[in-house]
Amino acid sequence: MNSSFLTKHLSKLSLVINLTITILVWLYIIGTSDPLLINLVRSYALISMDSAKIIITVICGIWVIKSITAYEAKVIQFVQADLLKSILKELQSSRKAKEIDKMDSLRDDASIDLRDVKF
Repeated sequence: MNSSFLTKHLSKLSLVINLTITILVWLYIIGTSDPLLINLVRSYALISMDSAKIIITVICGIWVIKSITAYEAKVIQFVQADLLKSILKELQSSRKAKEIDKMDSLRDDASIDLRDVKF
């Protein structure tokens, strides 16, 4: 299991919660006949109710797109981190193999030929 397994799932959970809350707020604002937020937008911006609903829909849409792109960026970072970990493991194993080969070659060079020893 990757070290970022829990973080990936927590990121996905935060995306789902964020989207759910955004959609519920949007449905409440658009679905009710006289919501407070639309009245505030209408009173301060001097626009019609339909224009206020369109503005709120655009804002909620932008928020949803921002949430999804933030999640995608996190997923890309997790994948890159996993790839970098695997590359690091390969490099470490390659370095250990080179060290073992070096030690074997040193041992071969330092071997003593017992046939040439005179008693």
